[in-house]
Parts: sequence; structure tokens; C-alpha cells
Amino acid sequence: PSPPAAPASKDLSPPVQPSETGGEDQQTQVAKTTPSTEPKGTEAADIVPVLLDVAFEKSINESETVLFRLNHFYPPLVFGIEKGEPRVVCDFFDAEIADQIPPVIEAGGQFIDRIMVTNESDPDKVRVELVLMPNRNYDLQQLFFKEDNLFVVIVKELQEDSAAAN
Repeated sequence: PSPPAAPASKDLSPPVQPSETGGEDQQTQVAKTTPSTEPKGTEAADIVPVLLDVAFEKSINESETVLFRLNHFYPPLVFGIEKGEPRVVCDFFDAEIADQIPPVIEAGGQFIDRIMVTNESDPDKVRVELVLMPNRNYDLQQLFFKEDNLFVVIVKELQEDSAAAN
């Protein structure tokens, strides 16, 4: 019974490999078709970073999320401004804004009031500012889903007791 089991496992492995390879080919194919929509070459270095979409979502777990859809893997520089209106700033360098993104997105959230999207020069960048509600302490989380070219900022209120515990 042992000798037939070994050939059977050999027989099973070739079908598994092509399906894995097929998956990789699919991903490669998707990667190849995405740059072809760009006017430039298909090399990743030639692709101009484009911010395709900015979306606001109220989450169920006392947080608010801003989703940034990009045409490639371009994590932004993220920092906070506490003076005046508190803001979270995301700078995407040498990037462009897709036409459908409005300059101001009224979020009207509990934490995020509005989102401002601007093209800036010197240096050349797309700046997205999340304008936060004043007089609160915030906890920020940044995630980048490389396969989906999706950058996510999650904003929560920092609880006073957890701040005191630290």
C-alpha cells in the first residue's frame, strides 16, 4: 500500500503547481494591464503616481476611515498638525489627482469634519488634509494594502483612561 501512495502524491502535485502558476500569471497579467492604461511605459518607475479616489467611511467600532485608492504602491508621508484646526496631512509626492476627486469632501463625521485635496508645487505633490474636530485627542492608524494599492487612515478618539494608564 505504501508504494502506490507515493506515485499518487506525485500525480497530485503537478495539477496543484499549474493552478498556483496560473494564479501568479493572472496577477502578473493584471499588473501588466494596469500600467497600459497609463500613457507612459510599463516599467513601475515610469508610472506617474495617481490618486484615483478618496472615500470617507464611518466605521462601526467608534472610528472613521479614509480610503485612498492609488494606481500603484505609493505610501504617502503622513503627519499631524495640532495648531488651529487639527489635521492629519498625507503628502503624495510627484503625484497627480484623478479628475473625479473634488477639492473638498464633506465628511461630517464625529471625528473627521472634511477632507481637502490640493495639488501643490514646491515640492510637487498631492496633499490630502483630514480636518479633524477640535478639542479631542486622536489615535491614528495607517495601513497600506499593497496588492489593492489602497492606503487607509483610521481615526479614533484616544480614550482618556488609556492615555492616563500609559
